[in-house]
Amino acid sequence: MNSRLVTIKLSGDKGTPVYQQIKDAIRAKMQSGEWQAGKMIPSENQLADSLNASRMTINRSLRELTAEGLLKRVHGLGTFVAEPPRHAHLVKLVSISDEIKQQGKQHSSQLLSVETVISDAELSERMQLAEKTPVYKVVLVHSQDSVPIQIEIRYVNPELVPDFLEVDFTETTPAEHLIKSIRPDELEHI
Repeated sequence: MNSRLVTIKLSGDKGTPVYQQIKDAIRAKMQSGEWQAGKMIPSENQLADSLNASRMTINRSLRELTAEGLLKRVHGLGTFVAEPPRHAHLVKLVSISDEIKQQGKQHSSQLLSVETVISDAELSERMQLAEKTPVYKVVLVHSQDSVPIQIEIRYVNPELVPDFLEVDFTETTPAEHLIKSIRPDELEHI
């Protein structure tokens, strides 16, 4: 890339460090689509010449943008605009019953309790509810081929699933009921 073609305008804000102005300008080039994912950006020397900045200042800007995942530096090749992260489900919603059946095994569960409890400070924070909010709590033991393998303790916000206490958990698992009742983007695994 020819240094004459590097056109980056810094904000000129005296209160903002030069390296930050350079980061902001590079970020703007990427966001505008002028510098696209996978494409090489100008070298440190080209940027330093074009911006009348030291190579150390340019290097700091590029290092920080690399640490943020916006740039990718390849030794001996140059610096490239990083590919955007692929969106993936952070939690795959699968019922333990389905997992066990997929292995060709027999699933069973024993319901130990299902009740309404008052959330304490820790639970309220984790569920992002006001303290002392009523929540549903269910406790089950899941077995695979009659061997207990998991204790499930699940808290549910009654506003999201008002019929939760009415469900027969000997016929369906709490996870299966929640998957049917709530859109996946409303669920949060804590």
